[in-house]
Amino acid sequence: MTDKFIFDLNKSEVINQYSFRIDEINKTGKLAFILKGNLAWDSAKEEGFEIDNIWLQSKYIKLKEGMRFDELPINFKYQTDFNLYEIWGAFKTNLEKEKKDEAIENIEKTVDYIISLNNIISFFSGASLQWYPSVYQNVHHVLEKKEKKEKKEDFYNWECVPFPKDTEHHMGIIVKDDFILNNVIPLFKDLESLPDKIGIPLKSAIDWHTEANRYAYGINRFVHYWQSIELLGNYFFKNLNADIVNRKSKALKKDNIITLMGDQNLNELNNKDFWNMIWKYCEINNPSIRTKLLPYLDLIGIGSKYEKVLFERNNSDIGLYSIRNDIVHGRISNRDFEKNSFFRKKLHLAQEVSKDIIIKSLLSSSILLEKCN
Repeated sequence: MTDKFIFDLNKSEVINQYSFRIDEINKTGKLAFILKGNLAWDSAKEEGFEIDNIWLQSKYIKLKEGMRFDELPINFKYQTDFNLYEIWGAFKTNLEKEKKDEAIENIEKTVDYIISLNNIISFFSGASLQWYPSVYQNVHHVLEKKEKKEKKEDFYNWECVPFPKDTEHHMGIIVKDDFILNNVIPLFKDLESLPDKIGIPLKSAIDWHTEANRYAYGINRFVHYWQSIELLGNYFFKNLNADIVNRKSKALKKDNIITLMGDQNLNELNNKDFWNMIWKYCEINNPSIRTKLLPYLDLIGIGSKYEKVLFERNNSDIGLYSIRNDIVHGRISNRDFEKNSFFRKKLHLAQEVSKDIIIKSLLSSSILLEKCN
């Protein structure tokens, strides 16, 4: 690791955020975080627990006798209205600013600990949890008193203060009336008017796409956007006329494989040719999603538009399917900071491609109905 990685934008934004605050972290000796989700930790110790180098504190707010609702903190509203609770935490650390490489390695290692802790709590409890980077600060509070004669309450309190959210978390979307009247309502009416054999797969694709929009982070969102595309390819490969999607019967598959084999003796092939031949047999018997999806996209008029976007294998600009494979086969996770940052740049593309394919499918419903079995 070299100095250029310290503020490299190809690194995870989380690592950069912590690295910008090395001085603040060293003042307290704590690299802090917040866990948020539907887990209410009813703790007996208000001040939290220190276990080895870990500090954890529940921020679950319990109503006490004599409490007035107008005096409750805003977090209580999140608890009651949104079933959202917080746990504050920190790992003890010492980051030597002069040794930048070691400091960044220390941050990365601690972030890995935070991810493990968050995931283990979620794993054992079944709760939906997300962790957020924060800084442990002595926050100044000034509370106005309702009675004018009373003095303002002025105090400091040590708290976990979350970092500013990145654009993927906090970007608001504002729409006008015409969005509802000219886009949402017509799409809703068209969708609900379709017969089930077209309507059900399109609704399922929208379900997956919408689920992706609910997620906070790119890896989870990406897989759901891809699934909204893949399910349409799988469904219509089975349900469109066989000649349109080149779907083969078992008898035809057998004939194709026998023809491909010819008089070839597999033992005479070198390793590369042998496995190429095996791949061709497998493709005939169980076609890939590329083979299934592209004829469908051709039918609705966007096959050439999206073939490279979906299935490009060039390392400098890999397609969405290759990214999907890297995620679901474990070659990338939320711990792979550099890869994660690169793939998140493709997130908006995945969202737009999924949306466009679904809309084009809906607009092509009359063709699909005509060509379905």
